[in-house]
Amino acid sequence: MSPEHAKGKPLDKRTVRRNVLRLMPSLTIPRSYLNAGIDIMLDVLRNAL
Repeated sequence: MSPEHAKGKPLDKRTVRRNVLRLMPSLTIPRSYLNAGIDIMLDVLRNAL
């Protein structure tokens, strides 16, 4: 057990990952939409810099 876990944070990384994995089947985002969103985010970040 690492010190972070000993503190008893309300959101443990493993719990978050488990919840995300449980939600994934219901999300079913088309891969093309996901890639387009990532491209847009990268463009926005590039323009912000």
